[in-house]
Amino acid sequence: MEPGISVILLTWNGVSLLKECLPKVVDNLSRWDIPYEFIIVDNGSSDGSIEYLKEMYGPLRPMAPTRECRNISVGSVGLNRPFCLIEFPQNLGFAKANNLAVKQANFQTVLFLNNDIYLEDGFITPLYERLQNEKVFAVAPKILRWDKETIDDGLRYGRYYSGLFSVELESERAKYDVAHWVTFFCGACFLCKKRLFIELEGFDTLYTPYAWEDLDLAYRAWKRGYTIAYEPRSVAYHKREATTRSAFSNVFFVSLMWRNKFIFMWKNIRSPRILVGHLAWLPVKLMKFLLNGRWRYVIGFLRALPYVPIICLRRIKEKKNVVLQDEDVLRTSYRTIEQSANKT
Repeated sequence: MEPGISVILLTWNGVSLLKECLPKVVDNLSRWDIPYEFIIVDNGSSDGSIEYLKEMYGPLRPMAPTRECRNISVGSVGLNRPFCLIEFPQNLGFAKANNLAVKQANFQTVLFLNNDIYLEDGFITPLYERLQNEKVFAVAPKILRWDKETIDDGLRYGRYYSGLFSVELESERAKYDVAHWVTFFCGACFLCKKRLFIELEGFDTLYTPYAWEDLDLAYRAWKRGYTIAYEPRSVAYHKREATTRSAFSNVFFVSLMWRNKFIFMWKNIRSPRILVGHLAWLPVKLMKFLLNGRWRYVIGFLRALPYVPIICLRRIKEKKNVVLQDEDVLRTSYRTIEQSANKT
């Protein structure tokens, strides 16, 4: 693999978002000094997204389609940089579509983007430099909402309490200006090493159609002894869940979040203390949810149960790769990089 960046942008029925964001992304890419290619993955859109992309970035030369792809075509974008359009005949979900796209990537580094993201000037260099550390698997940028003021993502860490695993977002604004080690990244925008992504077998398709697959990948990376950094000098803007919220009902959305939260816990947590606490608290939590009318959460639990057999197989397979225990990950994966350097 060559040094450089493969930019993978996933879209599904988001033609309005593409029209709003894509020109800004392409303009940003055109100013990069780092070699790159641009791969757009259409996940079975039916809203004219393909036609828009071909109109904007054609003419494209067809390549032989793979078993999963309806069509793959190539051309160039920006300063004659390679451009690839991958079309799937149906929505494969976030995990599988991105995993298949990575197989087409030619560079050592992969930048994942959603169709509701655009990048600030100077975005890539700090992110790319931070990734050069041998032990770093991925780097998360500072992500702001559309208003360019509200924090959307960046400083994420894990917390266990009352029998459940929770992903927390740092509330203190000043900390977002300091480089950190972080437990998680946001799948909508992060940079990682292709070699390690493949070693980790990419996003787990258990979480299809979406949600928690990015958290799962990050957590598995930590447990294998890799790290994840947060780089505040790289800034992106995100119109969060602009596609998924319009495509799925609230009942589906909430129960899916909880289904995947349970899958994450049962698949990744190995600490006897945490697991015993989870099992002890679980009947209490479910009863409380029912009494409070939060039945969507209970539906999420019921939707997770059929996955138990395959979760057990995943646990057995991953066991040989684990070098850090859950308590170690939760204790050490969220701190400033400067603090970490001082301790060593």
